[in-house]
Amino acid sequence: MADEGRCISCGFLGKQDRRRETSVRYPGTYEVEWLERAEPAKARKGVATSANASMLTELVCYRGVVFLPAEIGDTDSNEAALAALQADRKCAVWIKYLPGHDPKEHMAERRLHELEGDRNAFQRALTTESNKLVKVGVILTIVIGLAQLVIAALTATPPSTLYRLLHPHAHERTPAPPPFEE
Repeated sequence: MADEGRCISCGFLGKQDRRRETSVRYPGTYEVEWLERAEPAKARKGVATSANASMLTELVCYRGVVFLPAEIGDTDSNEAALAALQADRKCAVWIKYLPGHDPKEHMAERRLHELEGDRNAFQRALTTESNKLVKVGVILTIVIGLAQLVIAALTATPPSTLYRLLHPHAHERTPAPPPFEE
């Protein structure tokens, strides 16, 4: 993707109230919509949804990777803002912008994907370990079965079927006991 790693297409690009030294500052980071991304000067004004009030805003990186206000400067120039937004940062925390989602929702989406990835990795590890245990169980069962056969063969007595199978001619070589006399 051509815009991957650039602020212009990142879901963590947001806008915040730029009044820092006043007692009335609207909290939150708002979505920068596609039109504002194409013409960043339009993102310099926003509406605080909590107070339904107009406010001056500045573009920010929600993850704090870059301080965009310093790069853009205090200007309504689209050129300066576009240069900062289109810079190829090869950003490791970049996430594709989904229209209709603010940076906080993009963060929740990222965490959800990471959690799902962790869960899948755990499930694979659990399955692998379970398969190993099944193999060990089968091998152990075979070893125990063979051990029982060896023990049975070693302890077989002449009248037993196993003894006759292991020593087919043993009864022929054994002389019959003499008849019992009184």
